[in-house]
Amino acid sequence: MQKDRLGTSMTRSRWWVVVLAPLAGSLITMPQGHCDQQRGTEEATAAEKKEFLELLPRLPVHGKSYTKDAVRKAAPYVRVLLALTPSDVGKRDLYAFAVLGRGLCDLDGPRDYAVRHFGTIAHPKLKLAWAVMLFDKKVATPEIVAYLKAALKSKEQAKTLAEMTGPDFTDLKKRVEEANIERRTPSTGQSGAQ
Repeated sequence: MQKDRLGTSMTRSRWWVVVLAPLAGSLITMPQGHCDQQRGTEEATAAEKKEFLELLPRLPVHGKSYTKDAVRKAAPYVRVLLALTPSDVGKRDLYAFAVLGRGLCDLDGPRDYAVRHFGTIAHPKLKLAWAVMLFDKKVATPEIVAYLKAALKSKEQAKTLAEMTGPDFTDLKKRVEEANIERRTPSTGQSGAQ
């Protein structure tokens, strides 16, 4: 058993299930353009990463997730979160980053930013988590669907996906395998002409 950032004990594979399980309640909304949507994740500076990493443990939590206020406060940092590398994260537990990502995925601005900059997400496990969250939100682009299909063909990544999704893995695998790679528009999940 391990202690996650939010103070609960769980096995390594079980915490992913908590993160990727659908959240109850209403979606948090933010004004369009709240995130710096023009800059890519590769532009996050060391100072920005340090500031975000110092903010993360101070964000308010409720149970096993961040509060709506915490998610709103972290929203401007989505670009920095997606730019974090394994060396930036270091020995910190990925649970806090993934839980925050789950909350951010409910906000139009951060979710749209993640869709547009998916290819530049630097941390491999966080990229898998974001791929699943965006797929479940029905805003996955052809790039994200192709990424998930390739991940399912990789023994190591499929194992990680199974740990992340727990008992929902079989359903996720079926849905990904059946997914058409078609262009979707961020926020609405509606098919777009391309």
